[in-house]
Amino acid sequence: MNRKRDTPDRHRASMLATPGYRHLYVVLAWCCLALACVEVVLPLVPTTPFLLCSLWFSFKGRSALAIWLLRHRRFGPLIRRWRRERSIPLGTKRLIGALLLLNWLALLALGVRPLLLLGVTLLFCAVLGFIWRLPTTIESGLGTSPQERK
Repeated sequence: MNRKRDTPDRHRASMLATPGYRHLYVVLAWCCLALACVEVVLPLVPTTPFLLCSLWFSFKGRSALAIWLLRHRRFGPLIRRWRRERSIPLGTKRLIGALLLLNWLALLALGVRPLLLLGVTLLFCAVLGFIWRLPTTIESGLGTSPQERK
């Protein structure tokens, strides 16, 4: 007899597909979207990772939020570009670097404790290292690809 065994991974996968977990994924998707909206205003963290997390959670939760995000006027092009090219525009990389530097200088001017400033410095360097190791997109005029402008 050739019966498939119930492995712990198989059980966990079926458990994560239950309606209760789908609702959890949808809640997490909305939380990530809220953080992305907040990060549009606050320059400390880039918006795109929260959008991608929101998209992933909404797909896992089988939510209409995923389709809405992909079609959104503001968020859609960022997500589609990331899914297509896995790259960040050069202007965005420069902006992130400048905003992190401004945040660091503000912390320095506020007289933050040296140990905290060192921790923030290491965090900012890690973020910059991650951002700059990704491929760079050369923006075409409006910040979107020619296909997205049509």
